[in-house]
Amino acid sequence: MTGSIWQSLARIFNNEQPSFYSLVFKYPDLIKFIERPNRMLQLAAVKSNADSIRHIKNPDPVVQKTAVDTYWGCIKYIKNPTKEVQMIAVNKNGQAIKFIKDPDRDVQIAALKNNGDAIQFIDNPDLELQMIAVENYHPSIKYIKNPFKEVQLKAVNKDGLVIRYIDNPDADVQLAAIKNNMYSIFHINNDIHPDVMEYISHYVENVTKWKR
Repeated sequence: MTGSIWQSLARIFNNEQPSFYSLVFKYPDLIKFIERPNRMLQLAAVKSNADSIRHIKNPDPVVQKTAVDTYWGCIKYIKNPTKEVQMIAVNKNGQAIKFIKDPDRDVQIAALKNNGDAIQFIDNPDLELQMIAVENYHPSIKYIKNPFKEVQLKAVNKDGLVIRYIDNPDADVQLAAIKNNMYSIFHINNDIHPDVMEYISHYVENVTKWKR
């Protein structure tokens, strides 16, 4: 429907007419042509298409929550969403945190528990946040600059192959990765520590003896 048709419909119908609610639900973009739409019309629009919240000036918390509950990504259109709305969004998809300005600790933790990869949208995550991310999804370590050693060990103990994402892993991390998955040796990006080479040598020797 063209803009002129939308505007004509908006003039014809009164906000209080129940028939208009179903029309807005069917054509949610109609909301942008209605001056001062009441809450029922706003809810009809965002229930149909959450992104239509971008056409609503200063949506109240109820409308915000309804929109985000319908589709978490629409939070990007909400200026200064309430904390409750932020929590709804990140609990649906942790990556919603990328649309939230200055999320507090609770929102950060909730986002990481939902999606470890959300760590890429958090500035300078501390040890606790890094650990939550890797515990939830170990490959998320690839988004962490200079991860703490504890975080590196947590990741490679889950899957040795993620050592490919760790710059200059030390002997402990190399050994943990190889004990988890021997093939991780091919993904170590620095010199293999002598102690690790000794472990590999003994491992190969024992396998050879066993096969005999």
